[in-house]
Amino acid sequence: ALKAVDTLREEGLFVELIAVSCPLEIPVNLIAEAARKGPIISVEDHSINGGLATTIAELMVENDI
Repeated sequence: ALKAVDTLREEGLFVELIAVSCPLEIPVNLIAEAARKGPIISVEDHSINGGLATTIAELMVENDI
């Protein structure tokens, strides 16, 4: 993830890395702030269903973000 951030920044893109240690306890304000800055992209290394992206999407829908 860090290498991807460096590469994207070298290409002139503004990207921010947010490490989520517990996807079940993501603060809503963290997601809202990230969404105001632009698209949210999650990079995961496990099952395609029920991961971090699902949790983020649910938080966004439930909180009108």
